Amino acid sequence: MLGGVWWKKPYFWEKKGFFKVNGVQGDFICYKGRKVMDDGDERTTVIVVDDEPITRMDLRESLEIKGYNVVDEASDGMDAVLLCRKHHPDIVFMDIKMPMLDGLSASKIIFKEDLVGTIILLTAYTDSEYIDKATKCGVSGYLVKPIIESSLVPTIAMARAKSSECQRLKKDVQTVSK
Repeated sequence: MLGGVWWKKPYFWEKKGFFKVNGVQGDFICYKGRKVMDDGDERTTVIVVDDEPITRMDLRESLEIKGYNVVDEASDGMDAVLLCRKHHPDIVFMDIKMPMLDGLSASKIIFKEDLVGTIILLTAYTDSEYIDKATKCGVSGYLVKPIIESSLVPTIAMARAKSSECQRLKKDVQTVSK
């Protein structure tokens, strides 16, 4: 735990424990017996959007174990837009096919309103049609279901790097335009 010294180790039924790093006490979250960092730290914030509850649950668990802060979940594109307005997350994992508003349309709105830096689409579709639409929406990543847990961190790293580069280029264009 960040080189911390444990003050109180949680029992298996407890969700929180305490640690001390460089003389500062803090809390950590214990998830299924694994230490997952301080709840109030600056971890990458994530929203998971999928109409399948089991997919949301599995992805949330995988992300939290890897140290990401999943701040909320949604089951359709409309809720995704509202949650992005509320939380302004670093990353959104979004299914393409959902009721109310599909993931591609929701992504367009989220990017237009500049609510998130990175969107990674989740889908069972590998057709070039969906990939082309995703590229035009500005999404940074595309994960095919079922999700292979070992591909999560590399996909996130690559998607965030692409998003950062795009944001830097936008700022450069704005600077030159002035």
